[in-house]
Parts: sequence; structure tokens; C-alpha cells
Amino acid sequence: MLLAIESIILGTFFAVATSAGIGFISIQIDPFLRTLTPEILSRAQPNMFFFLVALLSGIAGAYAYSRPKISAVIAGIAISVSLIPPLCATGVAIAAQQWNTAIQSFLLYSFNLLGIIFGSVLLFIIIGFGKDAE
Repeated sequence: MLLAIESIILGTFFAVATSAGIGFISIQIDPFLRTLTPEILSRAQPNMFFFLVALLSGIAGAYAYSRPKISAVIAGIAISVSLIPPLCATGVAIAAQQWNTAIQSFLLYSFNLLGIIFGSVLLFIIIGFGKDAE
């Protein structure tokens, strides 16, 4: 469990740092890019739709994990759809010094992460994953 938490923290840090670095370089080349696009701004408005997508992503990822014949790639894709866009929006907002947008998009990432965890746990409980260990 500690390894998983460490992976989440490191992955979060590197995703934000990479997008902030790319955003910073882009702004140095063209200062007009400091204006955030509607796509980035949409990742700074947490709502139930995004949480629902994350919840379903967690369920899909857990299902793929629990079935060896289903590719693990599906789990990665399902989860990255919910996590990477708000993290990248956070990094770009940091580069543009748009602190409120950075906070809001990181909040969306946090809600999505919780949705994925909740969806995964829910499916694992439903299918009885791990009961053989008792």
C-alpha cells in the first residue's frame, strides 16, 4: 500500500512538473499563451460528471485487473482519462501563474482520484476479489 501511495505522489508530481515546464517554455516563446484556453479552464470546474467518469474508470480498471484475459492497457487508459487532463491543466495554470485555476484543476484531480479508488473498491467488493485469501 505504501508503494502505491508513493507511486501516486511521484506520478502526480512528475505530471504537474512536466506540464508546468512545457507551459513555462511555451509562455517564454509566446507570452500570449499565458491566456488559458477553454479546454484548460474546463478542467478547473469540478462537477459530478467528471466524478462519474472517474468512478466508471475505476470500475473498468478494476474489472480489467481482475480478469487476466483482458488487457491491463484498458485499465491504464480508463484511469488516465480521468487523471492526466486535470494534472496537466494544473501544470499549465501554474506556468501561467493562474493560481485559482491551478487549485481548482488539482481539486478536480483529487476528486477523480477518489472516484477511481471508490469505483475500484466497489467492484472488488462486488466480485469478491481477494476473498480466497481468508
